[in-house]
Amino acid sequence: MTCGATTWCTTTWSTMSWKMIPWCTLALYVLLAILVVYYLYLLFAKLQGEGHFTFDVSKRSPLKVVRGSVHGVELSCQLPFSNDGKQFGALIDVFTRHYLPREQYDALEIDTDIYRVSDPRTEKYWDAKIFYVGEGEDVVINIRLVAKSGDIVTALAEMPDLPLDIFQKTCSRSDYYYERTYLTFSGDEIRAAVKEALDEAPTEEVTENE
Repeated sequence: MTCGATTWCTTTWSTMSWKMIPWCTLALYVLLAILVVYYLYLLFAKLQGEGHFTFDVSKRSPLKVVRGSVHGVELSCQLPFSNDGKQFGALIDVFTRHYLPREQYDALEIDTDIYRVSDPRTEKYWDAKIFYVGEGEDVVINIRLVAKSGDIVTALAEMPDLPLDIFQKTCSRSDYYYERTYLTFSGDEIRAAVKEALDEAPTEEVTENE
């Protein structure tokens, strides 16, 4: 092939070269470019840091009975959480899960929930909220104990420790992820709080899953 002009020859050769590239190869180049951009973004996000939330169990308040009767009680405590990461983050969902199955102790019906102090709830719903670095709040943990038979003091007599996890669904620069915080409420602490409250004047009944 003879080229009369250098510019025309270069343009023609470039056009022919692109036409000679198979579509599958071109698609592969595009995919590789997308992957490079994606991993560069992940690297940038990692260097910038993430939002991260810590529930400080060391600052948990003592359990206190908020209402009860001879058959059941509801205990409550508070503890703080904060965003101690490098970026703002959203707490999309937070919920509790207790671990005292009937195979281990079958004298009580147990239910738990958690909510922010600024947003009291009864339906176990957590309203998602964004927190900037250093921001946080207190949460309330409620524990409801109902005797399956007889009175609550008898039902609590041999109750072991109550393990409880706080699960949190967090989203920041990366995709959402789950973390959990471990808590344990000793049987002695529960019995002491209930005994102190029932020595006063119990009037309001607590029922299962109320």
